[in-house]
Amino acid sequence: MQSSVSDLREGEVLDGKYVLRERIGQGGMSSVFLADQPALERTVAIKILRADLEGCGGAGLVHGEAVAACHVRSPHCVAVIDYSMLPDGTPYLVMEYVPGRSLERIITEEALSPARVVHLFEQVLDALGAAHDSGIVHGDVKSDNFMVEQLGCGEHVTMIDFGLARVAAPPVCGSLEHSAVIIGTPAYMAPEVIRGGSPTRASDLYGAGVILYELLTATTPFDGESAAMVIARHVYDPVEPPSLRRPDRAISPAFDELVLRALDKRPTARFSDADVFARELRAASRRARQRPRMQSAGPGGRHRDGAADGRLDRVEQLKELRCLIGEALARDDDAQIADGYLAVAQLLRSERRFAEAASQLEEAIDLLTAGRAIAAADHRAAVDRLKVALAALHEAGVARQGRPTREPALRNAG
Repeated sequence: MQSSVSDLREGEVLDGKYVLRERIGQGGMSSVFLADQPALERTVAIKILRADLEGCGGAGLVHGEAVAACHVRSPHCVAVIDYSMLPDGTPYLVMEYVPGRSLERIITEEALSPARVVHLFEQVLDALGAAHDSGIVHGDVKSDNFMVEQLGCGEHVTMIDFGLARVAAPPVCGSLEHSAVIIGTPAYMAPEVIRGGSPTRASDLYGAGVILYELLTATTPFDGESAAMVIARHVYDPVEPPSLRRPDRAISPAFDELVLRALDKRPTARFSDADVFARELRAASRRARQRPRMQSAGPGGRHRDGAADGRLDRVEQLKELRCLIGEALARDDDAQIADGYLAVAQLLRSERRFAEAASQLEEAIDLLTAGRAIAAADHRAAVDRLKVALAALHEAGVARQGRPTREPALRNAG
């Protein structure tokens, strides 16, 4: 009879009910096996806690999470079927098997259209909202925890993990401002969790914001040579707007605003819950469709089709953008002024004219702030977007000529 997860082999039977097949997943705290349940003629997935993590109180926490997960009612959350233990006391969960590809794999393999991004991400938020409504804080939201299945009605997203990874994941850093163990996946961790706080709904929605960034750009906001460097950047570094990270994808300013709010370092400045996030996602999608990006607009606001825009050379595009900025200045339209300058900076950056791009953003900030009190929310939002974009350029080491590049804090941490 098997005694631990390390001894398990294909064909072994757990509790007289589940016949193990191959191992289909391996994480920091568990292994996942495909298995058959002959009595009900179905395939299931079995997640088994790493034996060496039991001393961390894993068994009790896994059981608590299993009970909580059973109360979640959502088509976008995996169903937990059973909970039991191996003869050595190692706990395991039996869940419905969800075929398909992980969201992480899809992001890696395909460039996603804005409509597809919205369709997939709405379902991610639906799953998180259902968990939160049931009193569950996930604690380790990441794209690898969501499976995408092709059904007759289209792509269906299912959250296949309820935060068990946060129970006993190995520490990723002890070199910041506290010595406590930090639990989670570095690329998705919220600043307040890194600083030692407990995971909350707000930190889950920060992780969701990282997923949205991935869907738009195929990369997470922060990377580094070590886990310590990555999590330090979450705490200290500004987020580069998606449109600047991937100028080739023509990402709408509306999505930039959405992502930057979701990734605000202050928990209270993020979306209050998953439903609000989803509502703002749909609103951003509508704005992106109703107000095409400024670089694709002709003089006087007449928008060109994609083929015509493709024939414009860079000089002509810059001229049109200047015209549109002039019109926005005449109307005192702060949002359109910021959009115009951001588009100019993006165009310059795509040509690697980084110093000129930074200069344009500084010019825009001066125009919107010189001699004016920033009062209206839309005014502040316009200025903030410009400042974030400028900080991102400086962070990339492309400050204006004649100025030293700002060194990011703790870049060599760890």
